[in-house]
Amino acid sequence: MLQDIDASEKVFSGILSEATDQAFLQRDQACLAIKGKTPAELLPVLNEVFSKRFSDIEYDYLFRNLLYPLKKAVGNAYKRGNHKDPGKWIHVEIIVTPKGAFVDVTDEGSGFDVQGILEKFLAGDKYFTHGGSGFKQFKKTKAVVSFANGGSTWRLRFLKNIEA
Repeated sequence: MLQDIDASEKVFSGILSEATDQAFLQRDQACLAIKGKTPAELLPVLNEVFSKRFSDIEYDYLFRNLLYPLKKAVGNAYKRGNHKDPGKWIHVEIIVTPKGAFVDVTDEGSGFDVQGILEKFLAGDKYFTHGGSGFKQFKKTKAVVSFANGGSTWRLRFLKNIEA
């Protein structure tokens, strides 16, 4: 997915750890790694940096295909992965280029049966314990969503080009 946004290996040579670092907005390619314990800590920061980084595209497109799925992922990491445990972190790694973004959201939980849940979702069977709106949203987005690390990492590849 990194090649889809034209990211090179050099993006990992200067990983940023402060969301307020102007290099995230100014570099052609940038990598930002931050962590927080709750969605309330992370989401305002993530919304701000993505809105600034991609200020040249329609906000509605950015919201539907990056910000809202990201909100669902961070919320699920907090509620389902970390079980709202105040001692556990949510790690977010972002790689941005002029073409788009790649985002990893990782919780400290044990993961889940991604394939089993996906099969139930696609078959129209009940696949959730609570509302189940995350998978519905991930299916609607034009971004590519996947999971890694046994379901404890959510991944999204976002392209700025609305036709992608």
